[in-house]
Amino acid sequence: ESSKAAHTPDREAATETDAVKCSVCGYVYDSQRGDKEGDVAPGTIFEDLLDSWICPLCGAPKTDFFPKEEL
Repeated sequence: ESSKAAHTPDREAATETDAVKCSVCGYVYDSQRGDKEGDVAPGTIFEDLLDSWICPLCGAPKTDFFPKEEL
């Protein structure tokens, strides 16, 4: 049972640290930091961002972002 408990925090950490990367410029949106320039509070997960949100560096749309590990 202790091995199951050891894996649970890893999965929780993965969902709590929602980091996605812009496929255009490489900007990383980290949910723990938010987007100060875009008036997005820390703790806001990427899925909760408005569809109109754009990359603060290059202006790419939200659809151009992918999980960090996929790029």
